[in-house]
Amino acid sequence: KPAFQRVFGLARDRGASVSLHTDGCIVDVIPDLIEVGVTTLNPQDLVNGLDNLERLAELYHPEVQFTDPLHQVHGLAALEAYCSNLYSNLKSVRFEFSQCSPVDDEQALLCWTLYYRHPRLAGGREVSVPGVSQVWFRDAKVYRHRDHYDAGALLYEHIPLLGSVIRLLKRRLT
Repeated sequence: KPAFQRVFGLARDRGASVSLHTDGCIVDVIPDLIEVGVTTLNPQDLVNGLDNLERLAELYHPEVQFTDPLHQVHGLAALEAYCSNLYSNLKSVRFEFSQCSPVDDEQALLCWTLYYRHPRLAGGREVSVPGVSQVWFRDAKVYRHRDHYDAGALLYEHIPLLGSVIRLLKRRLT
């Protein structure tokens, strides 16, 4: 950890971002990687994604409040059920984190891009959606998590017929 901190610190001091790709299971060391200065994390999703939902309890407070543009979930069991149901319909899912910024001792902002494939959306092609998460900590766990992203870019634009209408509206408004 100290060696990474020195090397990544040199890069960050010169204005560079630090990107890390790994094919290994790194779920346990993600907080350490953020602490030593990794700004973009690209983990291999088969070892860090869908089959790690049981590990949510290690990161989230039992009374977590999760909110995104489409859902509001209260409690760890409800968050686990929400994620399990959501991910069960996907062919693949991964997040690439481009920035992790602490706001203070109790709050952080995470900038990310979600990549997913759903068999009935976008013709089964990969869809990417940028977003930002605000997270608040209590007892060293996330107790409030709020995601900000374009729900149209995530879902509505990729539904047959409805997607065409939304894309037309977006073109006319820009």
